[in-house]
Amino acid sequence: MKQTEAAKQRFLPNTIKGLAIEYGVSRKTFNHWVARHEEKIGPRNGSYFYTPKQVEIIYDILGSPGYGLPV
Repeated sequence: MKQTEAAKQRFLPNTIKGLAIEYGVSRKTFNHWVARHEEKIGPRNGSYFYTPKQVEIIYDILGSPGYGLPV
């Protein structure tokens, strides 16, 4: 039985700066993208880190980093 790509990937806590670098955009641009989906993603942990689950949700919404722009 094949595992899906998301099931194989291990998600780690990450910051806005770290995620913006992964997506190749500025923090301001990344914040704008994420703000549209804040209800689904939820607040950052300690207002600094996104949890692994939140990072997974961000990847689902925006697509994997480096594979095109979000919709």
